Amino acid sequence: MTETFSFDSGIKEYAINGDENRVLKVNVTDVNFLPRLYDSFLKAQELVKNIGTYEPKDASIEALREGIDKISGIDKAIRSGFDEVFYPGAAETVFGQMNVLSFVGNGNTIYESFMNAFISKMEKEIKTNSEESEKKISKYRDAYNKQKENFRAYVGRVAK
Repeated sequence: MTETFSFDSGIKEYAINGDENRVLKVNVTDVNFLPRLYDSFLKAQELVKNIGTYEPKDASIEALREGIDKISGIDKAIRSGFDEVFYPGAAETVFGQMNVLSFVGNGNTIYESFMNAFISKMEKEIKTNSEESEKKISKYRDAYNKQKENFRAYVGRVAK
């Protein structure tokens, strides 16, 4: 039998819109995470920017299919990038079957809506984590400064 052990990996679980069946798992304080998220967001913006204004040549089913294929291709590319940032299947967890370019009530795409909410949550997590780290660091810094003062006092006594 394989032995196991557990440790705090910093991974938090977020129920998407309160749905416990749709849980995103991520460590937002992982220093590699933010650059991956940022790069993915830039790539998604570039893909969307390249759509331009789609005006079908005519009202034929072929012209309609061309537009649908273009939007579907961008959806697949953004989902792929999303899964690279998080983990395979994360886009399905967050967006379900909905195209990431679908508009939601606030006028943003569902992708933008998620990113706005997620980044806000991420900022709070990083701030909280930074404050906790600072408490731990200050404890060691204070101990170091005390030892430094003791050392200087010792050196001063020896030098006399």
